[in-house]
Amino acid sequence: MSPIQEEESRELPGRFATTRWTMVLKARSQRGEVSNLDLSDLCRIYYFPIYAYIRKQCGSPELALDLTQGFFTLLLEGPMLDSVDPCRGQFRAFLLASARNFISNMRDRDLASKRGGNVRHVSLDAAALEQKFVTQVSVHWTPEREFDRQWAVTVLDEVLRRLELEQTAAGRQHQFEVLRTALSSDRNAIDYDSAAQALDVTADNARTLVHRLRKRYRCLLRDVICETTTSPDDVESEIHDLFEALRSDPK
Repeated sequence: MSPIQEEESRELPGRFATTRWTMVLKARSQRGEVSNLDLSDLCRIYYFPIYAYIRKQCGSPELALDLTQGFFTLLLEGPMLDSVDPCRGQFRAFLLASARNFISNMRDRDLASKRGGNVRHVSLDAAALEQKFVTQVSVHWTPEREFDRQWAVTVLDEVLRRLELEQTAAGRQHQFEVLRTALSSDRNAIDYDSAAQALDVTADNARTLVHRLRKRYRCLLRDVICETTTSPDDVESEIHDLFEALRSDPK
């Protein structure tokens, strides 16, 4: 778990302009190419939590991959969007409930008969997905609990990805590589002297750079969370749930 949660500012963004909810609602009303591109990006970000959930349900890597592809195909093509109501909860809850209903409907039919169907695949490495499942997913957790944990990991990965892109675009890639471990370290455990030496700056300057990087990380964390919620109150709740999912011991 990142200790940055302990430093969370209580200042909330003043607007929720482009969220996962508005993306989904746009896709519901405009079944065109642009909205499908948006949803494809959404699928890329949140694919593994759904895969982990379905994989724990069905047991077979091949079947889990087919069913996950089928789930996101239905999302991309629109049938799941007709009953979407963002006022009823977070986007995380919508995806999990949709996946649960999808699996239930498949079981009502024949799961095996759904393999190899006419599915529009999201471009992902099946072997890499299964390797990630084997190395990261606990055998002790329920599918729902594992979904929440993988959702949290996915959110933090997305935050780090955006931060790295920003820093690289600003010409600070080397600085980011040196300081990125500070994002997952307790403030008192950060080796400012080593960072200063690697960056050829003073220790005080290194402290300032770390402070700025961690502050920007917190801002991006809120940005990503805002994309899955509809109000400031939901942001606080979702951040709390995210770190609770990471704090839990799977053993």
